[in-house]
Amino acid sequence: MNKSRRLKFGNCEFCLDKHQLHVNGHLRKAEPLALDLLLYLLRNAGRTVSKQELLEAVWAGQSVSSEVISRTMMKLRRAINDNAPNELIWTIRGSGYRLASDIDVAITG
Repeated sequence: MNKSRRLKFGNCEFCLDKHQLHVNGHLRKAEPLALDLLLYLLRNAGRTVSKQELLEAVWAGQSVSSEVISRTMMKLRRAINDNAPNELIWTIRGSGYRLASDIDVAITG
């Protein structure tokens, strides 16, 4: 991988410059909205982000239901191989989503 600004979390890296996701060093295809959702969660690591906040930030101004968040989150989790017991993104019932507390987000490159 070329040197660029990246956010590293678990076995994943998000390339800020190219808006790309790498898992275990390999480029992973993902929908642009799923990558936007991931980037928002990474930038807000350590706190619970509400569905309403995600709708406003990721789907700014678009008229969509909260179900679109669930579908996009499912695609994102698939892209990063997010599954129990090593879950990277937590669903906080009734509140929203949060990156797991033991995730170390660091800029590299």
